[in-house]
Formats: sequence, structure tokens, C-alpha cells
Amino acid sequence: MVAGFCVSCPESADTAMADMREIGPTYFFAPPRVLEQMLTRVLIRMEDASRLKRGLFHYFLGLARRHGEKLLNGEKVSLTGRALYFGGRVLVYGPLMNALGFSRVRVALTAGEAIGGELFSFYRSLGLNLKQFYGQTEAFLCLTAQPAGEVFPDTVGRVMPNVELRIADDGEVQFKSPGMFVNYFRDPTRTSASMTADGYVKTGDAGFFDPKSGQLKIIDRVSDVGRLTDGTLFAPKYLENKLKFFPNIREVVAFGNGRDFVTVMLNIDLAAVGDWAERHNIAYASYQELAAHPEVYDLVARHVADVNRALADDGMMARIRRFLILHKELDADDGEVTRTQKSAVPLWRNATLRLSTRFTTVRTRPTSRRKLPSRTGARACCRLASISATWRPRCQVRVLHTSRLRVARRRGPHDATGHEPHRRNPPLDRERVAEFRRRQSCRRGFV
Repeated sequence: MVAGFCVSCPESADTAMADMREIGPTYFFAPPRVLEQMLTRVLIRMEDASRLKRGLFHYFLGLARRHGEKLLNGEKVSLTGRALYFGGRVLVYGPLMNALGFSRVRVALTAGEAIGGELFSFYRSLGLNLKQFYGQTEAFLCLTAQPAGEVFPDTVGRVMPNVELRIADDGEVQFKSPGMFVNYFRDPTRTSASMTADGYVKTGDAGFFDPKSGQLKIIDRVSDVGRLTDGTLFAPKYLENKLKFFPNIREVVAFGNGRDFVTVMLNIDLAAVGDWAERHNIAYASYQELAAHPEVYDLVARHVADVNRALADDGMMARIRRFLILHKELDADDGEVTRTQKSAVPLWRNATLRLSTRFTTVRTRPTSRRKLPSRTGARACCRLASISATWRPRCQVRVLHTSRLRVARRRGPHDATGHEPHRRNPPLDRERVAEFRRRQSCRRGFV
């Protein structure tokens, strides 16, 4: 035995935050989505705090962005910066780490999908020793990891000992290691498809080695990375992570490969946007009504404009021209996300998005509201908003009813009855419904 440890499990997903404080772990591992949700809760609670607390939080948060990571990496920081950071640890960072349950954490790891650089830097600036690693189940966990003192937000670390890693001609990361899998259980076809002729395993991820640090960078899935019609690089995961850093945005799916411009479909975070709506005296009765509110579109448009400005500084990635707020949250029961709340990439990326060409183009001010013609169950309709890199007082807004949004999926065995695959249940037989109502009336004495 090398070392012993105690495993603690939360009572439920709702009590995980409270259980973290009670347990006080010394080692913490979580995917980026969990860290995003924790940050969202923190920002929501700070918006409800007093003006003094909000001022202290934002001041010391800016200070942490300047000096926090440098102190954690052992770099040189001025005496004044160290003194101010120590004051922030007493007033803000320490209580915040305690509220999140990170007071005793010595090492925190994240993996599973790409993490946004802003999110990664936020936790490290607070003093949390957060690192990234890259691995797969087929590799028996770990292929690369970030060593101490060489932690960067856009890399996943150096190659582990006894692991051979290479980049294929199409940009795919391939590996060979002593702990690699032998085959998939009773699935020789899939096994042969995931192996190369010389024994390397195909990861399906696109990446490259950073020439400055020598560490591996993962861009996205090989099947997802593409280019626009003008040749601009399109990496959907990179765009999605930048948008999901904002607490008001919960889920994002980007489209753009082989198209003239980039379009994103997103879900708002009901807790964060609902709290924002209450502070701005915006009444709503459901998620659909809140998602269709014009001021919510203005709020999201500002976030998209901020991301476009950051993408313009990079100079390599395609920028977002249109966005769509979905009228419902993505659900695992509908196959829109996985059980671990990841986007169902095979569904969304390979889907044929059928949009009606009968758009209604309106010229409106950001604070104006125009009542749209309603269809059955579609008053809270989705809108495709055309935006530019900078926010303008007037913009072109394209309106689209949700009833005209269809995602065409390939028919499988479960579609053999001929029902539309986007429906969860088949349509009811009208004769059976009438017979059921007649029997109910007889039971109540109304023959």
C-alpha cells in the first residue's frame, strides 16, 4: 500500500455544497461543469449581498487576478501586492474557500472536457491548487498531467512516463502506454476502428504540443473542428467554454463548420437569470417566458459581444454572428445531453437543423417589446438575433417560432413505428381518447 484515504459521498446533488463544507476534503476532483455551477452560485449570492460586500468582493477579485496565480506558482510579486493579497485572504478569499468547502484542499484536479481559461484562472487566483490532466478509460486514466510550477489554463500537461503520444496528420491525438486497454468487450469491430496499424489508440481528440511550454493542448473533438466557407478556423468547444463562463449561460451548442458564419444555440441558467430578473423587476411565470423576454436577449447579446471582442484579439477563431435562446432546457431524457450533463455531440453536431425560411424581420430597440403572433404552445418563441462584434443600440432581430424548429435525426429501431423522432411519446388515438372520456362520464353518472 502506497497511501490510504477515506472516500466520502454526498447525500444528494442538492446537498453537495453543504456536504463539502462538512467533509472538508484534502483531495478534490471534479469535471469543469461542477466548477461552473459552483462559480454561478457564488456570483448569484454576491449580487444579493450589500453594496459594501459587493465592492470588497470585486476589488479583491481583481487583485487576485493580478497576483493570485503568480503567488501560487512561486513567481515574484511586489511587497505591496503580497500585503494586499494577504488582506484579501482574510476578508474574501478565506471565507469564500470555506463556503465552497476548499479550505483543506491541497490538490484539486479537473478533467473530462475542456475548461475555460477564465474559469480555471478564477479558482487558482483564490489560492486553490487546481491542475488539469488528460486521459481516457482506454488508457487506464492518465496520459498527461501538469507538474508543479508549470500550470497553464490552456494546456493539459506534459506526457507521463512510459507513455508515447503523437499527433496524426489530421491533428488527432494518439497514444500507446503499458496500461492501455486490450479490446472492447465482444466488440472486435469497434476495437479495430479505434486502433492504428502500429498499435496506437485513437483518442478522437484534436490537439497539438505548445512550442513554448512543451505541453499538450486539446482543441476539440476531431469530428467537430472545422472551418467556415472563408477558411476561418472553427472550434466549437472553444467558443462554448468562453460563453459558459458567464453565470447567466448554462449550456451552449455552436454551429459553423462549412457555413458562412457561426451560430450558437444556448440555454440560460434559470437560477442566475431569475435572480437578475427579480432585481430588475421583470415578471415571468416559467422558463419559456423568461427565455423569450427581450431584456434577457439584450443581456445575452452583451455576453456574446464580450466573447467576440476576446475572439477578435486572438485573430484565429471565427466569431459569433447569430445566437438562439432555446425555449426549454436540454434534457438527458430527450437525448439532448448525456447523463453527466455533457452535450450530446453526435446528436447536435451531425444533425440537420431545419429552419423555416419564413422569418419575420423586426427593427427594435434593446428595451422594446413586440408581441409576436402565437402558435399552439409557442408564445414563448425563440429568436435568432444578428449581432456584430460591438453592441449597437439598434440591431436586426429575426424571429422564429419554436414550432418551426426541427432537428432531423436518423431513424433507428425505436422509430420503426413511423412516429416523428423528436416526440417523446406517440400521438394518442382519438377513438381511444373518446372511449376513455365516455367511460369517465359514465362513472360520474353523466351518461
